[in-house]
Amino acid sequence: MPGQRKSIRLKDYDYTQEGAYFVTICVNNRRCLFGDVSDGEMILNEYGKIIRQL
Repeated sequence: MPGQRKSIRLKDYDYTQEGAYFVTICVNNRRCLFGDVSDGEMILNEYGKIIRQL
């Protein structure tokens, strides 16, 4: 089917359990609007700090 995407979810993982999830947002030209990831940690820029407060 055109336009249908392959699922990237783990087959036997229970997504209802508690845990930390890394959420990515793709924007125009793949710009990092809210900060950068360094050594597995999100380093927020000023915009990311504003979003964190919301």
